[in-house]
Amino acid sequence: LVYPTPPPLPNPAPCSARPAIRSLARTAQFPQTCVCRSPCCPVLSCDGVFPCCRQRRAASMAADAARVARIVNETVAERNEHLDLSNCKLTSFPVAIFRMMEDVVGNIRFVSLQNNELKSIAADFMTNFSQLQELNLEGNLLKQLPDEVKTLKHLKSINLARNKLSDFPHQLTELAALETINLEANEITEIPLENLNSMPSLKLLNLKSNPLNIGSQFAGQMEIKFELLVSAE
Repeated sequence: LVYPTPPPLPNPAPCSARPAIRSLARTAQFPQTCVCRSPCCPVLSCDGVFPCCRQRRAASMAADAARVARIVNETVAERNEHLDLSNCKLTSFPVAIFRMMEDVVGNIRFVSLQNNELKSIAADFMTNFSQLQELNLEGNLLKQLPDEVKTLKHLKSINLARNKLSDFPHQLTELAALETINLEANEITEIPLENLNSMPSLKLLNLKSNPLNIGSQFAGQMEIKFELLVSAE
């Protein structure tokens, strides 16, 4: 069996970025499916059985880690308040980022992890980014939030649309500064309406495209003190 010659690896990253890239590569998790789709690969997910697939997968993961490292380095160098790691193919948040950002992590007010493949968010994420005002987790695979989300006392907006939540994340009702909650396109059937009504700053709750049991939820016709968006029956 003759394997086709694999393509050349991408150009090496600058020397200054290499330690960060190596650290990210060790701690981050990226999708493991084959991306080469070459003639030697009989399936789209061969898990690196063929040499060309292993090399291409390694190159892809290295490129993903380099992109994350570049974004983080730019955020640190410019002392930005925003950290945008959207569309980075992450399946977990790399703990190495906390070390890379230790001098500026307290300045971060907005984090976007939109359109990754996160199945969970670690408690360390919440405690390190305790000054967050906006958090965008749309388009992941989250089924729940850690209790430490309650430490985000300054959080004003959280976007959890297009995840896998089947229960309303009750921890959010304890955030006094929270104004906007987006839970569109999840799997939520019940909401803690009384607790939500008690939130002093809540202005908008988006629950469109959820299988809500509207009849039982609003049978008592409790007054709703915020704007509630649900899909028309």
